[in-house]
Amino acid sequence: IIIVNIIIIISEIIFGFISNSFALIADALHNAGDVLAVVVTYIALRLGSKTTTFKQTFGYVRAEMMAAFVNTLFLYITMIYMIYEAINRFFNPEVINPIYMIIVGIIAVIANGISAYILNNIGVSSCSHDHSHHDHHEDANIKSAYLHMLSDALISVAVVVAGIFIYLFKIYYIDSILTVLFSVYILYHSYPLLKKSFLSLMDINIIDI
Repeated sequence: IIIVNIIIIISEIIFGFISNSFALIADALHNAGDVLAVVVTYIALRLGSKTTTFKQTFGYVRAEMMAAFVNTLFLYITMIYMIYEAINRFFNPEVINPIYMIIVGIIAVIANGISAYILNNIGVSSCSHDHSHHDHHEDANIKSAYLHMLSDALISVAVVVAGIFIYLFKIYYIDSILTVLFSVYILYHSYPLLKKSFLSLMDINIIDI
């Protein structure tokens, strides 16, 4: 799942620039953040075979929170820039090649859909056995990764629909509108992780905030 989605991300960025579509690039960046979530899930599952003491060490948790904070902060900065550029493009529309949006978007829908299906099956399979507290935590990680992939698939569907509208009606500002919507959606859903990771690094108890 990780390898396939990395290929999709690279393709969306490349063809996003080629087609001049910010919506495709925004989708790629959102997918990148969600692939990171799958990577974290994979690492957590791999560490499941290690000792409990190692899994619960302060250093491991701190490293995980540092990675989450840096990546989420980068995503925030990128999305704010995307919104700025999308607003400029809304008032000064540029020609967009919708063919790449449609083709790459369809591939992304298929890839993300299959990824979500696989993760969902893993979660269902693991739920059929008796669990310890740690197993339930792993199930939550798998469920979270599944929801990330599912949201990526839905956003890719929106990219495909936008590409079809641009192809049929030459309404280029749809790309700008979608870029803003995607960016705001990503900012909104990334904020809890940004806050949690920041407070964790500052040794602040979230309950006290």
